[in-house]
Amino acid sequence: RSGRIESHLKRGLLGTAIQAWQEGLAANRPHPEILVVPCTLSFSLVLEAETLIEDSLSEQGKSRYIISDDEFSEPTTVYQFAKNVLNMDASVHVRFGAPLDLLGNPVDEQGHSLHTSSQVFDRRAYVTDRSGKVVWDRQRDQVYTNYLARALTRVYQQDSTVLPTHIVARAAWDCLTARYPRLDTYQQVLLAPFERWVDREALLTRLREWLDHIDHLATEGTIHHALPEGAGHKRAETLLQIAVDHFSRYHSRRAVAHEDWRILVDPKLALYYGNRLSGISAPRAGQ
Repeated sequence: RSGRIESHLKRGLLGTAIQAWQEGLAANRPHPEILVVPCTLSFSLVLEAETLIEDSLSEQGKSRYIISDDEFSEPTTVYQFAKNVLNMDASVHVRFGAPLDLLGNPVDEQGHSLHTSSQVFDRRAYVTDRSGKVVWDRQRDQVYTNYLARALTRVYQQDSTVLPTHIVARAAWDCLTARYPRLDTYQQVLLAPFERWVDREALLTRLREWLDHIDHLATEGTIHHALPEGAGHKRAETLLQIAVDHFSRYHSRRAVAHEDWRILVDPKLALYYGNRLSGISAPRAGQ
């Protein structure tokens, strides 16, 4: 609900995989092995973003049911949203990660588990005795599922795709924070309408800092992005134009919008979309 990439997974369903694997081994099925393929979705826009961030802020991160009058309650609204999103370039990015075994270890092209040293090992030894008979141990399996969950959350962070709406929203939030350094998050999202703006040049400067930082991380292979090519001020200008256009496609309140030399910012939506980068260390201002 906050817009962040998941850092904790619900492990009930995830834990059924290791049970199914052991059942296959115990029954001597011809193909008992089970692997997990991470899949990461990155969206330029989220239909219910306004409701989700309201819930996240009001409940301080505690989940609850979507309120009955959320954005999904009107079929025509959903239709219009879908139509607008389909007309955008690169609105949704799907990335399939490298397969993992049920302990969270990488596997080779044949599906064999690999140690961190890239050496193959027999993963069946983790759930069987010396004779190859399956040893059932629920507590042990919970530990293994925890390993897998942690591996998946690391992959989700690495395989997420940074999009223009994410980086512009985060830069806008950073600029608001710089304008009001004494306000906490809850005070900042409740700024009066006439206070919700940042200097356009300040925003472009922060965007350039973020772009350089994201490019560096992408070169290291720790993140992916679908941002416009180029460099310097022109690239930041292009990025800002793309994000403003995308934000105008649905939300009744624009996350960012032009007004002469100022950029109008909706703090709640800027927080929601900017939170997509919350797992990345932010670049220092002025660097």
